[in-house]
Amino acid sequence: MSPRLTIIGYHNVEATHYFDAPAGQGTRGFRQQLQFMRRAMNVIELGTAVRAWAEGRQLPMRSVCITFDDGYRDSLDLAAPMLEEYSLPATFFLVPAFVSGESHAWWERLSWCVLGASASVLDWRDRVIPLRERASRVDVVEQLAAGLKMLSRREREDAVEEMVEQLVPVGPPYREDLFLDWDQSRSLVRRGFEVGSHSYFHAILARETQAEQEHDLARSKKVLEHELDAPIEGLAYPNGEHADFTTGTSDAL
Repeated sequence: MSPRLTIIGYHNVEATHYFDAPAGQGTRGFRQQLQFMRRAMNVIELGTAVRAWAEGRQLPMRSVCITFDDGYRDSLDLAAPMLEEYSLPATFFLVPAFVSGESHAWWERLSWCVLGASASVLDWRDRVIPLRERASRVDVVEQLAAGLKMLSRREREDAVEEMVEQLVPVGPPYREDLFLDWDQSRSLVRRGFEVGSHSYFHAILARETQAEQEHDLARSKKVLEHELDAPIEGLAYPNGEHADFTTGTSDAL
């Protein structure tokens, strides 16, 4: 027995605007990882692990939890069938505002508009950023994302939409089908997968006021439980770094 637990956090399986990869690479890689975990690890549900700790019980050796953040659609289309094939549990952390289409994933919008920009430069925060070949644009996306994470949710979303207007992206349109809708989210629950909250708007909580954190987390839990008819007991902090939540966030939770 062991007190240790490894949590493996995924987002999507196949490529998106932000997470680029050759077609089929993600599916092949995910299957190989599941095969290894099925053979060499004890894969347990995250809620089961947390309850065991709360009751003072230790976990099996080499315990692993599989989680997916954000609610990308291929969580249902690709990940769920493979998890079922290998009889492995997983926890999916959903963002109600993405599920309902109330807001966009800012990092996906950012990547789409920069990589597809028809403009040759971006004027942002008193900086003129040249947009050259694709490889350098990928670097620009990462630099901009790091700066945007320092803003509040509203400031960040407004900044990205200003970039969309300024850069006038061309080529393939923004994908509106990247995330699960409510019927697809319910399908995950019906298939026996655990679902948790990833906040209501995917706000980086430490950048929000205490009142906004409390409202966001309470609203997310209430809406998810109402729509999915399932208990929502877990939260994955958006972005997940130590600086992204505070003791105030814990109090709000």
